[in-house]
Amino acid sequence: AEGTFSEQGTPTQKVNVTRRVWEYRVAQCRQFKVENGHMNIHPRDQELGNFASRMRALYNRRLEGKEPLTQAEKDKVRYLDELGFAFDGKFDVNLQKFMEFKQRTGESKVPIKNAPDKKLGTWAAHVRQENNKLNRGEKSDYLTADRLRKLATAGFAFGEKAQRETPWEEYFDKLSAYRAEHDKDPPTSH
Repeated sequence: AEGTFSEQGTPTQKVNVTRRVWEYRVAQCRQFKVENGHMNIHPRDQELGNFASRMRALYNRRLEGKEPLTQAEKDKVRYLDELGFAFDGKFDVNLQKFMEFKQRTGESKVPIKNAPDKKLGTWAAHVRQENNKLNRGEKSDYLTADRLRKLATAGFAFGEKAQRETPWEEYFDKLSAYRAEHDKDPPTSH
């Protein structure tokens, strides 16, 4: 009959429904970020879990290069990446915290001790340890090529450990002076 559609609808209707669903999910992701401060959506999240899992699967397909993505899929991944969607879970959340730290302080090396955010300092130390493994020719299960690319793009400082404020020679001189004056080693509290 005229004016009726098949159960599946016309291709144009499918595209419009798909676009509306996409826009609705993106709006939900933005709201999630406002409420939680990040976009690391757990797969078991009642509202967005399935969506997040599907988007991570697209991202991983892109990384693996086994199945090429359609242009629409590439656009979705790119758009969510620009929004700060955590395709790589906690790594992406920490990377975002690093970028905020860098923006706020102008520093690209997160301190380990006396860090304003202890968890960020611990994460940065772990990243440096894993990078050192790679530099020694060892394997790192944590630092994938994609993660290294993200860190380098963000300007993460992998550099050597920060030198102590007082070199060991100065401590040695203080120890020698104490021994000369007191004829014994200092107590362990010094």
